[in-house]
Amino acid sequence: MKKILFGIFLLAFVLLTGSWFCSLRFRHVPRSDLEIDPVESATVIHSLKQDVMELASNIGPRSFKHPENLSKASGYIQGRYKELGYQPELQKYKSQGQEVENIYAIKKSSDEKAEVLIIGAHYDTQFSNPGADDNASGVAVLLALMKALANAKLSTTIHFVSFVNEEFPYGLTPLMGSYQYAKMIHDQNLPVKGMISLESVGYFDSAKDSQHYPLGFLNLLYPNSADFIAVVGNLSSHRMVSEIVEGFQKSSPIKSEGAALPEIIRDIARSDHWAFWKFGFEAVMVTDTANFRNANYHKSTDYPDNLSYEHMHGVYLGLLGYLEGQ
Repeated sequence: MKKILFGIFLLAFVLLTGSWFCSLRFRHVPRSDLEIDPVESATVIHSLKQDVMELASNIGPRSFKHPENLSKASGYIQGRYKELGYQPELQKYKSQGQEVENIYAIKKSSDEKAEVLIIGAHYDTQFSNPGADDNASGVAVLLALMKALANAKLSTTIHFVSFVNEEFPYGLTPLMGSYQYAKMIHDQNLPVKGMISLESVGYFDSAKDSQHYPLGFLNLLYPNSADFIAVVGNLSSHRMVSEIVEGFQKSSPIKSEGAALPEIIRDIARSDHWAFWKFGFEAVMVTDTANFRNANYHKSTDYPDNLSYEHMHGVYLGLLGYLEGQ
């Protein structure tokens, strides 16, 4: 009898938990009537590839073990900000005896009381890896969005940030560039609407069973093919998750899957958005899920040729659809 009661309890728990997760799941299947300019697409795709190639191939590993490359990457990104019509600013700080820097530019709204939205991507790599997907891909999409929004009139002020020190040994510590930035805007008491972290957004695979998850039961709720982009937040950020997926519904030809999950699932915190959670801000990660699909994650084989720039263009379009509504 006890076994039967336990079985009933377990089944009820699974059903309730599944229903709860499903209620915080947001998904987008591409529209068949979406019109995309092929000339504009080719231009953006070329730019995405050029930025990834420069960071991952020409500059190479960008970590505390390669401070000269980290400095070169910062210089390249600052130059790109200027090319796109922005004035880059630097937030410098000391990290284990080295001076490092976040790079940011602010696109102000005409409304002085406008809320602030932060969108950023880290430009450092783990150890001696080239870091094409992780995270030259995120930086490239950030730069593409900056170009598209350079002359846009928005009701929200946007901070575009290239973060340093996301990778080991700094991740999930106050030495993260994103932690330093989140603290700065918190101390300035800015009216923050939310933050978007672009984390590894270039690897896609349509093969069956190419996608995995940190918890086994998530396989029952989400796709088993790695042909979508994920929008992930904690429970407090469910509004942003939903709105960004709506942006993909409006503008992107690629699939998106959104999830607002409890922070007890530690893998959902593994990027720069974590720092903003620590200061009480809504924040989400837009990601291809990294090691849960990409065998090149944190390896010397994380090369530009492994990425799908067409899918990255879809990520760009989805985020642009969201940002243009802000």
